[in-house]
Amino acid sequence: MAKVYVDTELIIFAAKQKENEDVFNELLSGHQPFISDIVIAEIHNLNEPFRHWTAQYLEKNTFPVIKISEEAIEFAKKYVYNKVIDSKDLTIGLHFSLASYKGIDFIVTPNEKWEQYFQGFKRINEHFNLSVPEIKKVTLKEIPQTNLEDIREKIARLLETQGTTRLYRAIIESQEHFSREKKIKFQRIEKI
Repeated sequence: MAKVYVDTELIIFAAKQKENEDVFNELLSGHQPFISDIVIAEIHNLNEPFRHWTAQYLEKNTFPVIKISEEAIEFAKKYVYNKVIDSKDLTIGLHFSLASYKGIDFIVTPNEKWEQYFQGFKRINEHFNLSVPEIKKVTLKEIPQTNLEDIREKIARLLETQGTTRLYRAIIESQEHFSREKKIKFQRIEKI
């Protein structure tokens, strides 16, 4: 069974309406899906009604949550340093880095930036002998318009201005706050 990292945008898509949820479930059929602390932190910072919809969806559909690590954050900085990604897209690199460290087989996303950056991610990961998850881009009929890009830029600025340890703590705090506020018990894992 392939290990699949599910991007935040896909969770939002599935949460928006029942027919989207069916498409999502069919897409992941036969695979072991995972989300991460980063996904939860991004959802925590969404505007309403998306935040509410995703909370309801995650209450009904549990996914193991991969714990963030300072090591993955530091590695994501290599993608920016080596000009694989723009600094404002650091969060995409952070998702990819974490999935790489955890041995994920592929990442499912509707975001075309992931494909755009893939060859650079692969080059850096192979240079450091790190696994390279494949990107599986899915085409969706309608991608919900959210404030996710703004959230991702704020995460990148936080790392730039306050460093790895502060970003690590902020992601954990967001995940914990969302879990308490929405009364969702996540199964957080370090090893897959």
